[in-house]
Amino acid sequence: LRDGFRVGLREALDDLASAYRRPVGDAVHVRRIVALADRLTREHPRALVRGRFRIGPAQEALNLYLKYLWSAGCTKTPKFPQ
Repeated sequence: LRDGFRVGLREALDDLASAYRRPVGDAVHVRRIVALADRLTREHPRALVRGRFRIGPAQEALNLYLKYLWSAGCTKTPKFPQ
């Protein structure tokens, strides 16, 4: 179960990462975090405590993944809307 969740999380993060090539506002970023949590809850409920991937871990996973991509030079440093 956990391996399936890990693969699902990685796929979901890869899917989202391409959307951050352009500036993203806070509201859009928050909606994407919620969508990530909902997607993984739907796809892997048996691998999760109480069948839910919570917002906090989803936020941490996405933010750290994006930071990794920027640090590794795999994508440009984000520019936030003014």
